[in-house]
Amino acid sequence: LEDEVTSGKCTLVPARKDADKVERAVAVSVLHLTDSQGYLFVHLAKLVPGKKPAPVRLLPGTKQGPSETPAQAIQRCISEFNHVTGMPAMFRVERELDWKMSPTYGIDSRDRKS
Repeated sequence: LEDEVTSGKCTLVPARKDADKVERAVAVSVLHLTDSQGYLFVHLAKLVPGKKPAPVRLLPGTKQGPSETPAQAIQRCISEFNHVTGMPAMFRVERELDWKMSPTYGIDSRDRKS
């Protein structure tokens, strides 16, 4: 958690329900890509050399860096999928706020998705 706060990938803010606690706030950019037939591009698994694929089953995305816009974060995310042909165009940006318990850090997390 300290590394994420120091690197600017998240911040700690006073909790909504208890001012004596903190919540982890994260800005996340997520891709919602479909092809001409309506098939959705999904990140199925994380591949680590020498290990079994770890299931992900999410839309591809990334945490925004400090002072990075959603469009810049998406561009960085797309560059990681260099095996996909064609460059998607961004037609619109939608924003969503999501509260959930962080399984990694055990504290409430507020994800601002773009």
